[in-house]
Amino acid sequence: MTYWSIIKAHSKQKTPSEAYFPHFCSAITIQTEHNTMKQDLGFYIRCMRISIGIIYIWFGALKFFPHISPAEDLAQHTIQLLTQGLISGTLAVKMLAVFEVAIGFFMLFNIQICLVIMAMLGHILCTLTPALILPDLFFTHAPYGLTLVGQYIIKNTVFIFAALLIHRYQQLQDKAYPTSVFQRKYSAGAESTDFTN
Repeated sequence: MTYWSIIKAHSKQKTPSEAYFPHFCSAITIQTEHNTMKQDLGFYIRCMRISIGIIYIWFGALKFFPHISPAEDLAQHTIQLLTQGLISGTLAVKMLAVFEVAIGFFMLFNIQICLVIMAMLGHILCTLTPALILPDLFFTHAPYGLTLVGQYIIKNTVFIFAALLIHRYQQLQDKAYPTSVFQRKYSAGAESTDFTN
């Protein structure tokens, strides 16, 4: 081997730092993309929460004014049947309006979001009961043909999974950034009993 071939061979050898540098850059890139994805996910979930809040306030506010909401008659009949006639007529619609506007307000401003979502899920399940107790108002040809009101209600199934997604995201946020003594203790206890890492 000549002198120049030895020099050339040594010049191609990499130091440890040079050898690991591409892996380091790859790890940084993956972490950056992960953080960007988390930020994007948080943004879209916030948009989802705000849009649901606006829809609830809007639809609930319509029920304060007679004969404007297309679901007014259905709401009256459903609440009357569910309460065995204890609540009926205008009172039933006004109570539903207050309930929906309250859900929308708390959802819009992210106040007690987990409790509000529980109330929202209960409300959505109740809105689906006309399929069982008032099928003539819900179906044109049961079980596949829906009336306009039935279509208006069946879309609420999308809200169920949207609400569950928001609820789960809020739980993870509360665990990562606890704002109360109880949440800080809960977060610390969860970390100390996490054997997945």
